[in-house]
Amino acid sequence: MPPEKGGSKHSKGDTLCPMCRKPLKPNSFFCTGCGHRIGEPPKADAQPAINPELLKYQRRSQIVSPDEPGNHKKKNGANQPDNSLASIIKEFRAKYFIFIIVAVIFIVSGVGLFAWARTQFPKLERPVQMDETKDGVYISSTKMIAKYTSEGDLEWSLSHVAKDRPLSGRLEYSFGPDGNLYVANTDHSSIEVISSDGKWLRSIGKSDFSTQFTMTFLKDGRLAVADTLGHAVFVYNTDGEIEARLGGSPGNGPEQFNFPTGIAQLPNGLIHVVDSGNQRMQRIDLQFIFRDPWDLSLRNVSVPKRGGMLKSAENAIFEKNFSAQRILFDPVRDHVHTGYGAGGAQFPSSESFIVRYDKDGAIVETVELAGPEGKPLNPQRLRPALEDKIALVDSDAYIVGLWDPAANMFETLFSTGVSLELQRMKDASGKVRSIRGVGLFLFILGIMGILAGAGIVAKEYLAAQPEKNILNSTSEQKTGNGPPNLL
Repeated sequence: MPPEKGGSKHSKGDTLCPMCRKPLKPNSFFCTGCGHRIGEPPKADAQPAINPELLKYQRRSQIVSPDEPGNHKKKNGANQPDNSLASIIKEFRAKYFIFIIVAVIFIVSGVGLFAWARTQFPKLERPVQMDETKDGVYISSTKMIAKYTSEGDLEWSLSHVAKDRPLSGRLEYSFGPDGNLYVANTDHSSIEVISSDGKWLRSIGKSDFSTQFTMTFLKDGRLAVADTLGHAVFVYNTDGEIEARLGGSPGNGPEQFNFPTGIAQLPNGLIHVVDSGNQRMQRIDLQFIFRDPWDLSLRNVSVPKRGGMLKSAENAIFEKNFSAQRILFDPVRDHVHTGYGAGGAQFPSSESFIVRYDKDGAIVETVELAGPEGKPLNPQRLRPALEDKIALVDSDAYIVGLWDPAANMFETLFSTGVSLELQRMKDASGKVRSIRGVGLFLFILGIMGILAGAGIVAKEYLAAQPEKNILNSTSEQKTGNGPPNLL
């Protein structure tokens, strides 16, 4: 079929393709530019096999008509889609509205649950101290103190004193020479005196010291208190009145303390105070004269290291500062057992061990205990127990048991009542941890949804840019020198 004679020409004798307006070769049946077969209507499903650019040209031709060169600006402005980022976001929001709402709900719910769980951890009940005696087992937590019979039955439990004032905080206790229990009600800065049958009698030293302290009875019946946050040591007479107050402001001088965390009297009569912040053991005689201190810095001692990838990474990032926190004299072996922990005066310590000193302050050995299933044990409070054993508590793992220093073996306490109490505390902690895990999971899902939506918007925006550029190029060429080059 002969080529068409109509249409504009660039020069005399040139025939233009009706599709792309490119000059045709004489007697040609196909356009070398767009592949159009001369004399036949364009076939969208067949022509791209000859030239894939044809579909793009046909799509542009619907927007910019080659037959109306004078009106191309109007048609282009009226029919060209809005490919701006704001328009794409608006379209995405309309199309995926429910998706966006669900992602936001996940994020808000996750943050709420995680934050709530974090606020509950300080309020969780944890075991603090345990004593095994001839007449039963005593155990305290951060909210109560109780006594169980040797068979494991609950004899009495106390959680409130005075006018419904609760027992709260690090509830360590000591047995007084009068047979009563003296409980450190730390959150209320007082010492509560409780009878052997669980009745509250009176308070001592209310508001004299801070909200973190520990205590011990001296051989003459006086009560010595190490005020951790007050950087002081108090001595009370048998009537509960202050007899002496040592220190009072943080410092490293010979008669100053920096976070004293443990106190005990040794057979030589000297009061030994664990001066945690100064990494030393302050020694004081009964006339309140300071003697030469012991060095507790462990400079020449290999500190036990916990294994695992996460623990190794933590040790590499954070320089662990282990400090002495608790003290117990062992009369059987004539040793001083000192509990070390990471984090200074914090409670509970997430990583701790025991160091044995002789009566002259020389290190005998470092002891790291293993609990059930071989996991490292973090002893908190060391107390003498029956059969020359030592009772200790791992507050974070909800474990109480007995340590035999001679065999260096630890076994959990077998007591039905105590086991049920520990399980109750552990279950409550497990619920809070589960809620925190759910919150974290929802938050991650919400963030992933938002990121997926952002990826869809970015993909559509980037995909629209080449087409937008082609449209602009077509418009410019229609007002300029001729048709686009589809080669």
